[in-house]
Order: sequence, then C-alpha cells, then structure tokens
Amino acid sequence: MKKVLLLAAVIIIAWMVRLLPFSGTDIGKLHPVEAVLITNRDGVVYVETDTGIFGSGENMALALSNLILSASGSVFLETANYVLIDWRYPELLQEIGNYFRPACQLYYYTGVGKLNNIGKYLETHPSTASILTHRQGGSEISHIVIEGEEYRIEG
Repeated sequence: MKKVLLLAAVIIIAWMVRLLPFSGTDIGKLHPVEAVLITNRDGVVYVETDTGIFGSGENMALALSNLILSASGSVFLETANYVLIDWRYPELLQEIGNYFRPACQLYYYTGVGKLNNIGKYLETHPSTASILTHRQGGSEISHIVIEGEEYRIEG
C-alpha cells in the first residue's frame, strides 16, 4: 500500500512539474542601472543609463516608461546611485524624486560622452548633494564635465 501511495505521489509531482511554467532569466537581459543622465531638448525629456539604454518623452514619466519599454530585458532603476541633470534644466530636479531613491547622489553635467565607466569615477568623487538633501534645501550640487570617456568635476 505504501509503495502504491509513493508511486502515485511521484507521478502527481512529475505531472505538476511538467505543467508549471519554469522559465529562467537570461542574465544578459538584466540591466541594473548605476548612473542616469537626464536632459531636455526642445521640450522633450531624454534619459540615458550607463547600461546604454535610452528613453524620451514629453515628461520624465514618459521618458522613463519609454526607456523601460525599449530595453531588451528588465531595467532596474532602483539600483541607481547617481543622477546627472543637464545644468541648463534645473527644473528637472523637481521630478526625479518620484522615480529614484532619496540616497541617489546628484550632479549637474555638461558635455557629451559615454557613461559606461562613469560609476567608477563618481564613486571616487562623491557628491554632497542627494535627492534627499536637495528636497530639504541642502547641499550644493557638484558639476561634472563629460568629454568622450573622460570626466572631471568642476567648481
């Protein structure tokens, strides 16, 4: 009797496992973001990540939504440590608190370049300003110049 019950249990478990959707995640489709660059051109908000993903839209919400939809996998904005805002558009600072962690360090930026190694640079050049301190009316925001794959803090 015990053998029959054991055999029945094994058959049921094997049948259930076959029916359950076990789909793994390709690690190449995970995009943990460390740095986000935000600008505004002609009334369109542009967002770029250090993982090479872009998005644009009429406002921050649409730009981030388009960024997530255009990615080839899962984008993790919750992992962002650095948010760089085009210095010509400080009004963008008002919206970012809705989308990024309060501990994210803030920078103004000028220039054009690649962001793939900017996290390592910013780690050694921390900003005293974060989204939280900015909300509280606090720290001065550092300014970074991006030239190709070179970065420097000014001021």
